[in-house]
Amino acid sequence: MPRLAAALILAGVALAALRRRPLVGHWSDCAVHSEPTFPAGPCDCGGFPLSRTVH
Repeated sequence: MPRLAAALILAGVALAALRRRPLVGHWSDCAVHSEPTFPAGPCDCGGFPLSRTVH
């Protein structure tokens, strides 16, 4: 039972952190999508904001 409680607490902390971070999409030619041909790299497209609403 203590492991389950710890896992739920960690999941809650992770979810709270995700809510504070803005959602960002990346264009298809961005370096984050380079795998498997090349290693994925840091964003080089500047990204674009995504809506938090799911339709």
